[in-house]
Amino acid sequence: MLSTPKRRANDNDKIISTRSASKRAKKDEEDISFDFKYTLSNLGKYVFLSQSLTILFLQGLGLISKEKKCPDCSQLMVLKADHDVDKYHWYCKCRSKTITIRKNSFFENSKLQLSTIIKIVYCFFNNMPQQYAIHEAEISDDISKSSHTIIDWYNFSRDACRESLFMNNQQIGGPGVVVEIDESAFGKRKYNRGRIRQTQWVFGGVERGSNKLFLVSVPNRSKKTLWPIITKYIKPGTTIISDCWKSYKGLNGFNGYKHFTVNHSENFVDPTTGYHTNKIEGSWFHVKRHLPKTGAKRHLLNSYFYSFMYKRIYGKRQDGFKDFLQNIAKVFDPNSEQPNFYYDDSNNIPLYDQIQDIVGAEEDTDYEEYDDNDMDEINFFLFDN
Repeated sequence: MLSTPKRRANDNDKIISTRSASKRAKKDEEDISFDFKYTLSNLGKYVFLSQSLTILFLQGLGLISKEKKCPDCSQLMVLKADHDVDKYHWYCKCRSKTITIRKNSFFENSKLQLSTIIKIVYCFFNNMPQQYAIHEAEISDDISKSSHTIIDWYNFSRDACRESLFMNNQQIGGPGVVVEIDESAFGKRKYNRGRIRQTQWVFGGVERGSNKLFLVSVPNRSKKTLWPIITKYIKPGTTIISDCWKSYKGLNGFNGYKHFTVNHSENFVDPTTGYHTNKIEGSWFHVKRHLPKTGAKRHLLNSYFYSFMYKRIYGKRQDGFKDFLQNIAKVFDPNSEQPNFYYDDSNNIPLYDQIQDIVGAEEDTDYEEYDDNDMDEINFFLFDN
């Protein structure tokens, strides 16, 4: 049953002071409950009634600091009402020092209202079109400016998905667990005929028995490219099933992997072993639907994959949006001077040296070819700038 806050607040309410807070103020804070399903309707009904209630809500999630020390005197500051967009700021009598409540937070570099940003992030998390987000956020009468604002926040939210995934250890598989791997060429034929005019290779893996997966855009399908990704995303001892693509040769026994193949030129399900890659093959359709129909810049493609992965793994949870906001708070910790970035795009690859020894002088250009069976033809355009 939906539980509602025990009391409602208005803009005349006092925010809890972190210095010399009165017993009455503390009791008011304890009387507020945010135990309800986080939908736009409920957020508007129980949270966005006032700025003070919105701030308490965000403090409870860790998105805004509950307390702040003065950088000059190290004493705890208090929240004081003002007339800026947030209606409150941190204040210390020491030199009349003031600090924005957005300091070091997810909201720091934006001038939008806090409630507006939460609405936009909600729309992103629930795969709502940007036009719908513009309508819900009511950010501007200028459609062009509104669209750019929504795009920026959607991009920012996809970055948060990436960091949340790596914060929670995005490796899949393990001893006794089966992971299917595959590569696909994403592109579009000119006039829907002939060879693909725009192509991007995507490599992925799906764990059976769960929604866990990984997706990475790659320049080619060479062993030199794919093996480091396999060791980065798939745990040692995993049972891996793939097609007979030549780059996978030698995986069996490496890093404790058990590798089995299915010859797709003969069968989609091996008649002897029953092995197949139907789950990863079927995932390409869902990945396609997650990408923008109007196209995307090539360097942003992985960000769409991280968004898809996060929502696929965590999005169906009952408190999925609440968990996402709390994960954002862990990445953009308002009590930390720097964001806690977890993603490592360096060559910090497990068994990297061993892989290089195995690969040797293999040329990436030897693996550029593709055929129609490798290609997911979708309404998708890639732009290089």
